[in-house]
Amino acid sequence: MKKILSIALALAIVLTAAVTVFADFYKLGSEPSSYLWLKADENAVPRIDFKIPASAFKEGELKVTAKVCFEDDITPTGADGSGLAFINAYSYSDETKYGEFDYLIGFSDFAASNLTVAGDGDEEPTLIERGTWYEFTYKFDPAEASYGGFKGEVVDGKAVPAMVTVGIGFWQALGTMKIASVSATQESEVLWTIDFSGGFDIENEKDMEKVVYNVGMTAANKEKNWGVVRPVEVIENGVNFAEGCKCTIVGGNTTGDPTEAGGGVYKASLTDGVAVEDKAYTSVWFGFLANSGGAADNAVIETLDGVTTKIGCAVIDLGSQKTFNKVRTHNWAAGVSGIGIFTEIIVHVSNDNKNWTEAGSLVIDEENEVYWAESDDSFPTQKARYVMIEFRYINGVWGFTNEIQIINEERTPSGSDGALGDFDGDKNVTSDDAVYLLRNTLFPDQYPVTGYADFDHDGNVTSDDAVYLLRYTLFPDQYPISK
Repeated sequence: MKKILSIALALAIVLTAAVTVFADFYKLGSEPSSYLWLKADENAVPRIDFKIPASAFKEGELKVTAKVCFEDDITPTGADGSGLAFINAYSYSDETKYGEFDYLIGFSDFAASNLTVAGDGDEEPTLIERGTWYEFTYKFDPAEASYGGFKGEVVDGKAVPAMVTVGIGFWQALGTMKIASVSATQESEVLWTIDFSGGFDIENEKDMEKVVYNVGMTAANKEKNWGVVRPVEVIENGVNFAEGCKCTIVGGNTTGDPTEAGGGVYKASLTDGVAVEDKAYTSVWFGFLANSGGAADNAVIETLDGVTTKIGCAVIDLGSQKTFNKVRTHNWAAGVSGIGIFTEIIVHVSNDNKNWTEAGSLVIDEENEVYWAESDDSFPTQKARYVMIEFRYINGVWGFTNEIQIINEERTPSGSDGALGDFDGDKNVTSDDAVYLLRNTLFPDQYPVTGYADFDHDGNVTSDDAVYLLRYTLFPDQYPISK
């Protein structure tokens, strides 16, 4: 079966007029890590329509792309056996007149659960595979007046669109569908996008800014008739202090919250606890942008060691001083579509958000496109309220990341499973270990000791144990150490 197939399909889902739709679609290799799902049953038939304002696109052909999965349980309920789940695109001449067809310039139902794959040779046409993720792409001119009922002004077949809507729902059908993302592109530039990696809530004003209509989706029937699946990042060792904290993009011409100050459409939270793996040109990713000092740039361009380098900075406010010993960022080194490659990721710390000290650098994975850059064991324990991550990249105007973690990792000194008293992990018991143990009694968060340390056997770990350990290094026969 062909991976990419062109289809011609006449549908009449809501309107009485039919339209011929030409769309491309192909199977996705794996399930996206985040998506919205809708389930139509006897309780509710959900539908949601997103709006793309005319200010987001230019004159000419618009390409709409949707990643969707139609599940096995989709069942037509029409009297004649018809019915389907669908994604459509409508073009309106007035943004306030959604659903009033006198203002409808044109429409197309470009993705549906009853689409067929053309036969090849002796092979008969078959329905697209249920339970399989597809990417559907449809190209059209929003100004082309193809709907016969449009009452607005048309000149040489062209109207003036105020918005395009992308509707997702069911027509005379029950069952389940999943939607990972919808995007609009012109001239290879993504101009508008919606995805669900950051979650979605109909009661959230910001989430609803892109919605023009929804029905059958309420707080009461959430998780029954609709919901969102998104990855959950689990910190197996330690605590991620960054999750839920305020993050601010600084240094460029555009600054502020990364969900608003991202380059282009690439606006995403960097501290929501979600590191999405998908290679997607949507707001799954946050984009640093350095494009000749433009007004939208949130990063700067400098020459470092003779190399033109872009630098973007994100500052995380931990709320109060925190002790941490590990920093990670989740990145995409696409190397194409203007997405550059990080050459250095540097960590700075501060307690006043003004005076900064460089703490160390992260190790960059040069083998994988999507990867975690993270500090190694040489990264010193820090105690600070503010953490600034400086991303340096080359070979593109964009730098892509989607999560920052600041972790207090539990580190077990080798004394717990190796040489007794070897707290600094160098496999030798020296005066350095006595100093480490003394520091632990003064600053336990910065110098964790989880191995045995009560060398004077008084039931407590105090400075006396550090003195005892020091005496052991000088006079091992006189001051033996044992559990």
